[in-house]
Amino acid sequence: MNEPQLECIDCMSAATGVHHGFTNGCRGCAARSAARGLDFARVRSAGVLDRDYRVLLDLLSLTHDDVKQAAEADALGGAR
Repeated sequence: MNEPQLECIDCMSAATGVHHGFTNGCRGCAARSAARGLDFARVRSAGVLDRDYRVLLDLLSLTHDDVKQAAEADALGGAR
């Protein structure tokens, strides 16, 4: 999942500029949402994947790499 989901208008829009829309059921949108969240900001800062963040990943059926890649693809750059 290195690039925005090409079939999702919200993923494509978020990759090219400020965009706050998310499509329900889109894996890229779920990863971008997690990348913009406090849990990702906390683990990025701490350098440790804590329990709360791992629970979030499980709920969204994502990996940490999915979220990191979504942050890189997001024009906002995720939670920094």
